[in-house]
Amino acid sequence: MTERELIRARLLDETVTERASPSRMYDYYLGGIFNFDVDRRAADHAIAIHADIPLIAQANRAFLRRAVHYLCQQGIDQFLDLGSGIPTVGNVHEIAQTSTPNARVVYIDIDPVAVLHSIDLLDVNPNATCIQADVRHIEAILDHPEVVKLLDFSRPVAVLLVAVLQFITSDQDIHHIFQKLRRTLVSGSHVVVSHPVFPDLPLNQVDQVKHEETVDLYAKSATALAVRTPQQIAQFCTQMRFIDPGLVYVPTWNSDHDDTPFAHNPERSAIMGGVAVIDS
Repeated sequence: MTERELIRARLLDETVTERASPSRMYDYYLGGIFNFDVDRRAADHAIAIHADIPLIAQANRAFLRRAVHYLCQQGIDQFLDLGSGIPTVGNVHEIAQTSTPNARVVYIDIDPVAVLHSIDLLDVNPNATCIQADVRHIEAILDHPEVVKLLDFSRPVAVLLVAVLQFITSDQDIHHIFQKLRRTLVSGSHVVVSHPVFPDLPLNQVDQVKHEETVDLYAKSATALAVRTPQQIAQFCTQMRFIDPGLVYVPTWNSDHDDTPFAHNPERSAIMGGVAVIDS
């Protein structure tokens, strides 16, 4: 059976859609249509707790687009998108191949719905594909035949870890991912990271309750949620160098557009991001 046939067969297993999926909830936040009732109910619950969530998703997506555009300007033409989610407007391959037609993109996601729709979308694109895999199994991903076929790791590659690390609750697992990437990627490669963060100031009682309710909600989904401090996120990238402006709230990263969500109040986005380069 082909990968597509295997995924379709898995989708016939009702357990896949018994619980909400963060990928499909994110799709719903962005106005997508590839989600189920269980996802919409969970997402609506999250929005009821924290009304800014759809705007936070939009701000994060805008950061991803700006980061990919920047990387293309630096001559990067290979992208590995870990935890890519469900296809929506402004996909990595669309952005990259607009300026670099031969750019190659491999998407990775654990959610079969995300992968299936990605495969359908990319059916006529020889320079892009999607694979179902767990980001924590980074060795298997880097050795996957489809990854090796499309990406040449003897040249610089951009690895995207955008709004995915929060679904890996073990810091040890994340450190392992970064250590493997650091050993694999050559000088000139980049890693793009974004991650929800605790606010700089102590939470008031109301916001603390909202935070705890949101974490509890995702704990009931297919994947639990972890929120970390900026210092914890930066520690994952200690063997890399963040380019200017560093690890910042995503609305401020290389943005000069007032229409970016939270442009005038970036801390409200509650998510920080940055682009790190491997120098040697």
